[in-house]
Amino acid sequence: MVSAKYSLGYFLLLTCIGLTLCQVDRCNSYSDSCASCMNSDPTCAWCADENYRGSSRCRLLKNMQPSCSNIVQHISKASISSRPTLNENIQVAPSVVDLDLRVGQPAKFSIEVQPAANYPVDLYYLMDVSFSMRDDLDIMKGTINTIVNEMRTLSNRSSFGFGTFVDKPIAPFMDPSRYRRQVPCTGFPDFDPLKMVCDPTYGFVNAMPVTDDVNKFKNRLAVQNISSNLDSPEGGLDALLQVAVCTERIGWRSGARHVVIYASDSNYHYSGDGKLAGITKPNDGQCRVSSEGLFNGIEMDYPSLRQLRDKLEQFQILPVFAVTKRTFGEYVKLQNTLVGIGSLLGELSSNSSNIIEIIKNSYQTLVSTVQLFSTSTNDLNVAYDAICDSNDVRKGSNTCTNVGLGKKVTFNVSVTATRCPRPGITQEEFKIRVLGFGEVTVRAKYVCECGCALGQAAVPNSPRCTMGNGTYACGVCVCNPGRFGNLCQCDSEAAFSDTSGCKVNSTAILCSNRGDCQCGSCYCRQPQELCNGQGTCECGRCNCNSSIYTGRACDYCPTCPGICSANKECVECKVFASGQYSPAECSAKCSNVIITTVNTLNVIQGQERCVIPRTNSSCQMMYVHSLLENGTLLLVVQENEVCPQPPNIAAIVAGTVGGVIGAGLLILLIWKIMMMLKERKEFNEFESQRKKEKWNAIYGSTPDSWSFRNSLRIYRYMHRYTTNTSRKLLLCQDPERMKNMSYMLKKCSVLGRVRKPRDAQRFSKVKDGSEVLIRS
Repeated sequence: MVSAKYSLGYFLLLTCIGLTLCQVDRCNSYSDSCASCMNSDPTCAWCADENYRGSSRCRLLKNMQPSCSNIVQHISKASISSRPTLNENIQVAPSVVDLDLRVGQPAKFSIEVQPAANYPVDLYYLMDVSFSMRDDLDIMKGTINTIVNEMRTLSNRSSFGFGTFVDKPIAPFMDPSRYRRQVPCTGFPDFDPLKMVCDPTYGFVNAMPVTDDVNKFKNRLAVQNISSNLDSPEGGLDALLQVAVCTERIGWRSGARHVVIYASDSNYHYSGDGKLAGITKPNDGQCRVSSEGLFNGIEMDYPSLRQLRDKLEQFQILPVFAVTKRTFGEYVKLQNTLVGIGSLLGELSSNSSNIIEIIKNSYQTLVSTVQLFSTSTNDLNVAYDAICDSNDVRKGSNTCTNVGLGKKVTFNVSVTATRCPRPGITQEEFKIRVLGFGEVTVRAKYVCECGCALGQAAVPNSPRCTMGNGTYACGVCVCNPGRFGNLCQCDSEAAFSDTSGCKVNSTAILCSNRGDCQCGSCYCRQPQELCNGQGTCECGRCNCNSSIYTGRACDYCPTCPGICSANKECVECKVFASGQYSPAECSAKCSNVIITTVNTLNVIQGQERCVIPRTNSSCQMMYVHSLLENGTLLLVVQENEVCPQPPNIAAIVAGTVGGVIGAGLLILLIWKIMMMLKERKEFNEFESQRKKEKWNAIYGSTPDSWSFRNSLRIYRYMHRYTTNTSRKLLLCQDPERMKNMSYMLKKCSVLGRVRKPRDAQRFSKVKDGSEVLIRS
């Protein structure tokens, strides 16, 4: 019989998943105030009726009783404040969106992007002019007409600018000697002072601000000279930051696409490198270019990568890094750091001959890739769904690729407040940037307070709160300090916890389970609330609508999710004397719960074991629940909490050290075995060659290659065929004449005498094809 009963319980559990009857009203525990109810769960609602007598004012909206006439329910919403028409000057709509955000509930709106065919573009060429880029500068001068024509083909509203950089003109980044300071290219083999002009080292020069006068741009580039510095990394990031922040000096046009072509064959300096020159002041990120267009930057350090990223994002600069193969890997790391600003990377040939191809391909990629990024804080979560085409819907994506000119794409945007911000902050403004196309301004207002508790809606010292002992708002009294109770009727915490007047006898249930006990008095619930909304009250007894809910008030559901967590605070305050409830709150809110403790918790079949983490602790509480015949909830709690064991530090350290030592010994053993095998192989080769060689005491040909082993062999042969160890070793370059003894004595070089094996080492470098003679 028992087994059948539990089997039925499991069947009902599986049947009711996803059904509303099986859900515990998770909002009940947030009935302290309207604000806590609104911020707890986006599906919770608050009843602001003055005479409400339900068990909880905070309930799921679908469970709110019809008798509540004043329901407070916030809904997140979005409203479009400005939606311009898309044309050749405006590629993004809307431009301004206002949001009302409730925590956990998203507000949704759409962004449309349509790339324009002739959208204005400002192209600024930022070039490294250190001496190693001299060929690249010549190529640039020769191809400038083609670059201008290609850009005018892509957009006939193109403007051009030009700037150069080297490095900070201070040691150790430059040679401080007087002559090298004026002509830093001195010392390079290819530098001809009669044919080349080498400018002194400088940080950055805005050689030509952005202009639509192509001839002026070409003429300035034609007279550009080379320069040089001392170390390999350059000050390119210093220059790039100035190009971004100096809007007026560079001449960036409002409403145009701002593209910087960064060309270099060297690495870059960044924050901290300035200390090598004694520069400790951090880069302030401000425009420091003089009216003459010069920036040296010897007063401040190089910018950090994060600082550079923020400035490029703030001023909507699209950098394209054209760098050589030697430094390509370093700029890949830089591009990964600059994520979210639309940076591109191209491999520059050794003499920049492919610069036109890089510029053209990079710009086409920029205008055909629509990508969204937001500048919101951690309090907001921004999600996107991209509708790139009727047949190309990308859930969770912020990017559309291969978008043709004039083609419209749509992004569905969802903004969710993850929490209420710190006190005093009620709204936030952020941008959703469409890289290279425009941006949308989003003004988000946090709805963290109920309107019935703000301004004149809240009544301080209201007579509704027992002689003005509290503020009446949203249907409840917020008691003044020192007052307690739902109507602020208690003058002490002890009186609030008094339950003596709420029981018929010492064993009876508080208020017969039909109301709440406060300050020794029962405050009865409305009839609709007596049976938890899961049954009807007839003749003082609840007839539950479903077999899933049981108990005297149809409020017990052993198979419903949330039973364990719903009783966490009562277990924590009564058994472990901790948690969020004060002693008074524990007595008042846990009065209808009976808790017993055991040393070891035994769970019978079909009974749910609750394992709940304690507040501000890594330990867990364990208990089971059941319902007594009189309708009281019984919790059986294990006295000892379950805590994770700390790691065995000694074992970890010993294992690590032992592993390192063992690996080292294994490597030594392998190395020793390999050396032994190598030496044995060489010895066998030596013995084999010694047996095959037929040298005589007069002369012999040298082997193809000489080593110590070969030199030692010379010594051994000398002792084999001669009796005197003080023999001379002669080297002759003409082996045909070696048989002529008189010629040999005159023309052959005496290499030396050999008295012991180490003396033979000096002959290890005898050239191939020479003849060696051993004689007295």
